[in-house]
Amino acid sequence: MAVRRLGLALLLLLVVLAPAAQAKTIRVDWREEKTLTGGGALRFRVTKIVATTQSWAVTATITNDSGSRVGIAPKGRPFQLPPPRPLWSNGMALIEHHRVFSVNIGGYHGEWWQHPATSFRPALPTSLAPHASWTGTFGGRGKLKKGQAFSLGFGLFELQSPESGGATVYWITDHSFIL
Repeated sequence: MAVRRLGLALLLLLVVLAPAAQAKTIRVDWREEKTLTGGGALRFRVTKIVATTQSWAVTATITNDSGSRVGIAPKGRPFQLPPPRPLWSNGMALIEHHRVFSVNIGGYHGEWWQHPATSFRPALPTSLAPHASWTGTFGGRGKLKKGQAFSLGFGLFELQSPESGGATVYWITDHSFIL
């Protein structure tokens, strides 16, 4: 009986650990920046990506290297009408590029589809003070295809310098990875 329980316990452990065993961990040192109107820049550093076909997580640092506070809107801007596809709304997300045919333009065009970030550790602040940073892990769930290239969408950032006139900016990483 004890051998049977031990066997059942090992089977349950394998079932629980099997999805974690399929996780792909990618250590990177992506350093990118977005120059801001009015001077300075937003700097982005990505150090680790963990992805499965069902979830993703990114360890990153966002630095406000400007003299003014910058607001952060992690969900981006909502669409007035819900789009037929999971279009990127300029929020924090794992994004993938798709070539889509449009009847309206009579041809193909590119679209960024999103897997939005739903968790942040530690919590993402609503703004970054001048020369302040946030370092943490953010991620979400979604059906991720093996062989697909993914980039990261950072933003939406609301500039609060007088020179910017209240402009907003976002960032898509120049780098990408393949699951």
